[in-house]
Amino acid sequence: MEVKFLNKKDFEVYSNLSKKYGSVFSYMEWLNIFGKNLHILGLYDKGNNLIGGFAIYIKKIGPLRICTNPPFSPNIGLFLKIKDIQNKVTLNSFIKMVIESISEFLEKNNFHIISLNFPRQFIDMQPFIWKKFKVIPRYTYIISLDNSEEDIWKHFSSTRRRYIRKALREKIECFKLERSDFNIIKILVEKTFLRKNKKINLDLLNKIIFSFANDENSFAFASFKNNRPIAVSFCIYDNFSAYYLLGGIDPEVKHHGAGALSLYNCIKYAKQLKLKYFDFEGSTIPSIERFFRDFGGDLVPYFRVNKALLPLEIVLKFLKRDLF
Repeated sequence: MEVKFLNKKDFEVYSNLSKKYGSVFSYMEWLNIFGKNLHILGLYDKGNNLIGGFAIYIKKIGPLRICTNPPFSPNIGLFLKIKDIQNKVTLNSFIKMVIESISEFLEKNNFHIISLNFPRQFIDMQPFIWKKFKVIPRYTYIISLDNSEEDIWKHFSSTRRRYIRKALREKIECFKLERSDFNIIKILVEKTFLRKNKKINLDLLNKIIFSFANDENSFAFASFKNNRPIAVSFCIYDNFSAYYLLGGIDPEVKHHGAGALSLYNCIKYAKQLKLKYFDFEGSTIPSIERFFRDFGGDLVPYFRVNKALLPLEIVLKFLKRDLF
């Protein structure tokens, strides 16, 4: 097994494999929006056949080379073409070999800082532990869309159901946005980041909303009060799952139920698309985690691996104790 930067001649093979075995975060259409800092890695077997891959984002801050997930991506989009392996020992050994190959690739490329999330399907992080990476559990909430709408609604918290009912009583209307109205997403997301005093990459935000998004990979619902958009939820999806990617509210027109109503409609629409899962993508911010938890999804762990060169790691242990 070898991990190496993907050659252009393998792009088509990679694209086909990612559509069959990966998530939307491994699709070429998604990765192409990130520019020269985005690097696609291929996983090659002993016969030099491409059997999987993932993507990393390499940025420089002064002399430092930092390796992270692509922006707006919950993980590195790792996928594998796994043959029908019945023997558990053989399967576990194969996956461990893949993870070990990835850890070796990251080590030999001399990054100053590494911080990467793995898709929830990959739980064997022992090769990273053995190489002295810090492996940290993260959590997301996932709703099974095999459940009926009634069951999904029933599992919401009583508080969340009450806020949604209140929004409907107070004539808050929720509509699926046409692409011609996607500027609403940008406006409300920008307002939300501004209210929280956080920066957002507007160039990438524009590319996601206006270049990447189409009817085959994205949808958004917005809540309106007196014809004014006051909350929006934007999701992207693949063959199996919808992912809550962006949300925003108008801080000038606060309503507890408007955001929940738009997200509830996203969940129902994902079910109409016959997807299997709705993934909230998780959050380590307590207030956001509580909001996601109120929708009654299953708590699902995934893993982040972190490592820095020793002098940097000592500093980061003080600045980012939860990560390093």
